[in-house]
Amino acid sequence: MANQKTVSAEKGKKVFEAVVNELVKHVNLLKKAKKEDLIQKSKV
Repeated sequence: MANQKTVSAEKGKKVFEAVVNELVKHVNLLKKAKKEDLIQKSKV
């Protein structure tokens, strides 16, 4: 749990925005990737 003395709406907003920005980066990488690169290949 968060320390109630140090939490704030501003800090929460910054953390939320950072997480969303990272998620957007990953989604964009997936959108650019080729389908063949995303499918696990058989090791046999």
